[in-house]
Parts: sequence; C-alpha cells; structure tokens
Amino acid sequence: MSYILDALKKSDSERKRGDVPNLQTVHIPINADQPTPWALYGFISVLLLVLAFVIGLVISDKEPVTIIQVAETGRQIKPVLKPVLKEASRVNKNSELQYSKKIPQKITEQKTSQLKAARIEVTQKRAKEPVIELQQTNRVQVESVVALPDISNIPYLHELPEYQQQSVPEMHFAGHVYSTSAQSRSIIINNSAMSEGDTVVQGINVVKITSSGVVFSLHDNYFRMDILQDWSF
Repeated sequence: MSYILDALKKSDSERKRGDVPNLQTVHIPINADQPTPWALYGFISVLLLVLAFVIGLVISDKEPVTIIQVAETGRQIKPVLKPVLKEASRVNKNSELQYSKKIPQKITEQKTSQLKAARIEVTQKRAKEPVIELQQTNRVQVESVVALPDISNIPYLHELPEYQQQSVPEMHFAGHVYSTSAQSRSIIINNSAMSEGDTVVQGINVVKITSSGVVFSLHDNYFRMDILQDWSF
C-alpha cells in the first residue's frame, strides 16, 4: 500500500509543476482569426454564370418552336378553301341541272328522231357495202383465173429452182373439194380452210383449185402441187 501512496503523491506533485489540466480545470476557448471564404464566393459566382448560360440556351431553343407553330397554323388554314370550292362546284351543278330541266321536251324529241334516222341510214349503207366488195373480189378472182397460163406449162414445186423451193414454207394438206363453180371450191392447208384468192403466207396465194391439185402464186411466178404426188396426209 505504501508504494501506491508514494506513486499517487508523485503524480500530484508532477501535475502541479507542469500545469497539466485535469477534470477540475476550467477550459477557456481560444479565439483564432478565421480567414475570409474566397473559394466559396468564387464557386457561387461560377454557379451563377452557369445558370445564366443555361437560361440563355433555353430561351434560344424556344424561339424556333414558335416559328414552327406559325407555319403549322398556316398549313391548317389552307384546307379551309376545299369546302368552299366543293360548295361552288355543287352550286354550278345544281344550276346546270336546273337549266337542263328548262329545255323544252320538243327539242329533245327532234334530236332523238334525227339520231334514229341517221343510224338507220348508216346501217343501210353498211349492209350494202359488203355486197359491192364481194362483187369486186369475184371480178378479181375471175380476172386472175383468166390470166393464168396453161396448167401444163405451170411447173410443179419440185421443178422450181432451189432458192424458190426454200422460200416456200412447209404446208400440210388435209382436204380438197373441187366443184365446177369457183365459189364452192375449197382446200384445207395447215388446218385452215381456204378458197381461191386466199393467202397462205405472205407472198404465197391460192390462185386456182383444180380437180387434181392446187395452183399457187409465188410473187410473180406460178407453181402447182398435185394431190397424189406432193400432198402429205
């Protein structure tokens, strides 16, 4: 115990000598001169400048929006003209209908009668025209038959020169009808019925149908084909 008491006394004496504060000592705060916050002022000024710049951008962005709205309103004004035009066209149609109703019925009846008469005349003319054409074609056929040389002098197809034989296409015969009247004669070539004066292909015509075959014209020359020799059934 004596050692403990000696240690306590020594500690008390050392405290008194060094003025070491303990729990009973009164602490007096030391007033130090604080520096002015220039950094804070600079930060606030920078924030204000940024806000001013942002506000300027927002205002500049809002101006084109107003221009676009004006353009859109202008576009919306244009379609208003369409109903006006439609109404004007309706008024014109109504006026035309009213004007047409006022026309006397006698004039329309006269016009219809005139049209009917004109149609009857046209049909009568058309009915007469084919008869004239048939008569002319028959005359041409008769003249061509008369102008033919003697059949014995007309060569067969195989007797023609080679260049003329090559110009004649292949023909398939399927029927042959001979009569004393030229109008009743017919022949079937390449599955199509033909009579005298018809054209087989361009440049080759049926000139005459004989009892033994057919006489063709090849441009300015004539040749014949016999039923038994040249026909292929």
